[in-house]
Amino acid sequence: MAKTSQRQLGYEPDPILARRQMSDLVLALNRTKITTRAGKSSTSRIVRLELSEMQIELDRLVATWRRSGPNLRRMFRREPELDKRSRVGKTFFFPSSGPIGYLDWIPLRSKQAVISPKDQALEYFMTLITNPQWELLGGPCCRCGDHYLKKTKRQKAYCSRACSSVATAIPAVKLKRQTEHANRITKAQAAIVEWSGRKRSLPWKDWVSNRSRFTVKWITRAVNNGSLRAPDGQ
Repeated sequence: MAKTSQRQLGYEPDPILARRQMSDLVLALNRTKITTRAGKSSTSRIVRLELSEMQIELDRLVATWRRSGPNLRRMFRREPELDKRSRVGKTFFFPSSGPIGYLDWIPLRSKQAVISPKDQALEYFMTLITNPQWELLGGPCCRCGDHYLKKTKRQKAYCSRACSSVATAIPAVKLKRQTEHANRITKAQAAIVEWSGRKRSLPWKDWVSNRSRFTVKWITRAVNNGSLRAPDGQ
């Protein structure tokens, strides 16, 4: 008996539309950024606005979906209202330049004059869980908190090389500062021991300052916070 080829059922999603939907989803998830200028100067900085009600709900849905596995059946069992609201929707057909067309689907909105934040969030969320490129969604970034489209499968922690570089540089900078501080304390403490052994004519802080090249203010602060030990009886 001859083998029969398996026939693929359903419709192949439009890859261009799928990618655009993922990009729109990322924009919807992230805080809106605005550029502000300081007075009349040309100096500008980026300010992130607070999340909107829609963004808070969308972020909750995505986070719940991730925690589920992702496993939609498990998620819908825990969110019966979401399960009910996502059952009915509208299907749109888009002709292509080839022999077939593509389908897109959105859930029905609630019967309100103005679309609610929950409905907006649901529409964005449904583009994620019906999207063949869902694995591209990354984030939140460990440094800035943004969501992003992954460039590689290994990109799991940071949205960009800039965030990765800054995040990995922070521990190195912190370690460098700690090492420098420890070296300064060691040098100042050695000068204190030298002053104590010979009883110089200058007050000990002034003498140690001249010897170590550290300011009297720095020496006082180091003694007050317990980093530096003052001479006996001082």
